[in-house]
Amino acid sequence: MGIILYLMLFGVFPFDAKNEDDIQYKIVKDPLKFPNKITISKSGYTLLNALLEKNQTLRVDTNDNLFDVWYNDE
Repeated sequence: MGIILYLMLFGVFPFDAKNEDDIQYKIVKDPLKFPNKITISKSGYTLLNALLEKNQTLRVDTNDNLFDVWYNDE
């Protein structure tokens, strides 16, 4: 869900790579970066960071109320 939302908001994928192994590495190891030319709300950044959390045990579920905060903020 986080990758799709990132793509919808920024128009690019959050992890750009040449091959599948490189993508897997970036998903697990590289810090999440946001394009400088597009600005979204603080709650949007919070939601994306929560959905794309590296540690699966800390990653929010799509049923969590973070969506309510983001929708209401927007």
